[in-house]
Amino acid sequence: MLITKKNKCYLLCNFIKIIFSIILTSCSNQLNTINSKNIIHDNYKTNNTYNNSITLASQDEFEKLIKLINTKSKIMNQYINWKNVIYRLGGTTKNGIDCSSFVQRTFFDQFGIHIPRTTSEQEFLGKRVKLKSLEAGDIVLFRINNTMKHVGIYIDNGKFVHVSSSNGVVISKITNSYWSKRYYTGRRIINNT
Repeated sequence: MLITKKNKCYLLCNFIKIIFSIILTSCSNQLNTINSKNIIHDNYKTNNTYNNSITLASQDEFEKLIKLINTKSKIMNQYINWKNVIYRLGGTTKNGIDCSSFVQRTFFDQFGIHIPRTTSEQEFLGKRVKLKSLEAGDIVLFRINNTMKHVGIYIDNGKFVHVSSSNGVVISKITNSYWSKRYYTGRRIINNT
């Protein structure tokens, strides 16, 4: 079997999911075994109800983490497939694509979600998200000037994928001086919870 970058990303993502599943199952089983009795620790009595809610919270957090990893993996797959495709205003193919078309294609190709074609329509999708609360898959919007806006898709750690007019499909940092001055809003379309 020929191992490509896409296959490596897929294999790595699934390997991480399996490891997290094993860890969660192991931790959950240990908690349930230990907490089947009431135990006193430093004058603090634990009980099944409290510890079961901790286990459930941990499982919910784990499931959210897996969804975020899966979302990030899909975004990265799209990036790998489109990396360095040039910017072309109104473009929708690998011969040239603009920012809103790339966002539209990514949501359809990777998530099966139909979204509008233009930035002006995309900026009202989903719910508003503050910069500090961005998650993988959130749309990030920028004001370039009074009439022009730019859109990309948040990956994580302050990075987003978009179509740059000078470099084509690339990953950039929101904290970059150019983008941080122009950041406008984030919009959540994908529910990772």
